[in-house]
Amino acid sequence: MTPPGGLLIYGTGNVGCRVARLADERGWRVAGAVNRDGPKVGQDLGILAGLADPLGVTILPPDRLAEAASDADIAVVGIGDRLSGNFDHYKTLMEAGLNIICAGCEASDPWVVPGGLADELDSLAKARGVTLTGTGFQDPYRISLVRVLAGPCGTLRSISHESRVDVSVHGAEASRLCGVGLTPAEFAEKFVSETRVISFYRLFIEQAARAVGLSPMRVTETVEPTLSNVPLPCPALGSTIAPGSPTGSRAMTEIETAEGVRVSAVNELRLFSEGETEILSWEIDGEPPARAELTGLDSSIGTAAAIVARIPDVLAAPPGIVTIDKLPPLTRIPA
Repeated sequence: MTPPGGLLIYGTGNVGCRVARLADERGWRVAGAVNRDGPKVGQDLGILAGLADPLGVTILPPDRLAEAASDADIAVVGIGDRLSGNFDHYKTLMEAGLNIICAGCEASDPWVVPGGLADELDSLAKARGVTLTGTGFQDPYRISLVRVLAGPCGTLRSISHESRVDVSVHGAEASRLCGVGLTPAEFAEKFVSETRVISFYRLFIEQAARAVGLSPMRVTETVEPTLSNVPLPCPALGSTIAPGSPTGSRAMTEIETAEGVRVSAVNELRLFSEGETEILSWEIDGEPPARAELTGLDSSIGTAAAIVARIPDVLAAPPGIVTIDKLPPLTRIPA
């Protein structure tokens, strides 16, 4: 295991604060912290993250990145999911000589994102001798689990996946990402029109298909709003979503592969009603068949914990963009 020499927490929201707590439990040194201008700047990261004692790390604004990063070797980035929105941040951090592990969902498989940004980031990372890895999801469940289930199959006919995630624990950015609070017309413009954005769930499912040795040929995705017949609070946005307005999204993905194996998925990212719990399942139609369902998940904790456990793998990886499926099986790092 290659432990970090020093962590830079870039973005001190839910992910950044959880990572700071987990790192402190493991005796890892947090060397610096950066957040956009606002009330968090100037605070001690330990106090903000809910630790009993200060960490002695003052949260600095982005224009003081060089100072915050001067004694770090890897940055944990938790500021957004779209590659285009995070591109300049990744570039700045790599130019400063930092490896990056991030919660940005599109960075988990940036080669699928249009625009050629992955090529530019990959070239810069290799030139600087650093690694960039994205994992805005719990890769043990999204990638490793389906590998385990499909691995013994002599014959594989289809793979089905389903997940239901509570967006309220992931903050304002995630709520906006899945369309919470939009009007039906705004939702259609963002997710259904010809100029719609690609759901990051599509990226995960493609990555999972390749991880089990399949070659995606044609990928289709349909996104529809999830609705509630009762008002649902959204603390992250400081509002209550009225009945009939989008409470999130449901992404339905179908993949045709060169091997003739059908891969399908239904993924919901939305506000939950009282009593609902997160679930995630994989089903293998093959010889032998298999099904696994995880219930009672907490994706907020799982995301941060997976990032922390992956830090040594990223530090040991070769320069460039290294996707999760190219890293070793995840191993827990005890506190």
